Order: sequence, then C-alpha cells, then structure tokens
Amino acid sequence: TIAVKAVPAAVGHADIERAIFEILEIAEGELRGVSVADVRRGIAASLACRAAIKINTPLDQKKMDWMLRTLEPTEFPLTCTHGHSVALQYGTREILKAFPRI
Repeated sequence: TIAVKAVPAAVGHADIERAIFEILEIAEGELRGVSVADVRRGIAASLACRAAIKINTPLDQKKMDWMLRTLEPTEFPLTCTHGHSVALQYGTREILKAFPRI
C-alpha cells in the first residue's frame, strides 16, 4: 500500500491517481537503471504539467504578472519542464511584418 502524503496545491484529486498510475507505468517500462534523482525530476515535471494553466484559460492581469515574474528568474523561462514553449519572443521586424498596413 502506498500513501500519498502531499501533492502540489494545484493538482486535483482525480489528477493524483492518474499521475501515480502514469508514473508507475513509465517506471516499469522505461526507468530501469535511471537514478532516483532523475525519477524525482520526472515526477515533478509530470505533476507540474498537470497543474499548469492550459491553453485558452482566461487570465486576469494579476495572474499574468505573477506568471512572468515567476518565470523570469528560471534557467529556461520560455519553456516548460518538457521543453515545450510557454511564451514566444518577437522582434519589432516580425511584428511589423504581421501588420503590413503599418
């Protein structure tokens, strides 16, 4: 029997069970010989993605400001832990090309 003692606040109860089963399936098939530290990082990344703000989720200005301040000091502020983009950078030239009437 495994007891879950704590999870990130943003992870819902239904997501906990799914995350545990997913972790165990991955561990059984792919993680033989991998370090405990790597397994912990993988678990943290999986839980973070489940708790993440999803596409088309409306955000108020306060939440957007918090997100940008939280991402800024990280090593890779423009990607999630799996390497997927969370923000895009556009130079002035790309923006002006998108609006040819200007």
